[in-house]
Amino acid sequence: MKLEFGTTELQAQPYLGIRAKTTIDKLGAIMGPLFGELPCGTMATVTHIGPYEGLPNTWAALTEWIRSQGLEAAGAPWEVYVTDPGAEPDQSKWRTDIFFPVR
Repeated sequence: MKLEFGTTELQAQPYLGIRAKTTIDKLGAIMGPLFGELPCGTMATVTHIGPYEGLPNTWAALTEWIRSQGLEAAGAPWEVYVTDPGAEPDQSKWRTDIFFPVR
């Protein structure tokens, strides 16, 4: 599979996925930071097609591409699992998009 790298501009977007335990008196202070949005800005991107076991190779290729373009990391990267493995048993069709904030 040939990887295609690029950059894209993302707008901020909400996300859900952080669990925290607190007491009612500290609820406001704890919840505020948990409701942040995914960062906006320039992202290096690549789409991985195939089993998750191949993701480390795609990550390595993306970070090398970022260096080759004279870009540098500008935040924490993330993955978007586009294909639901429960709905698509054929791992060769699984799609994972990777976003890496850069400057």
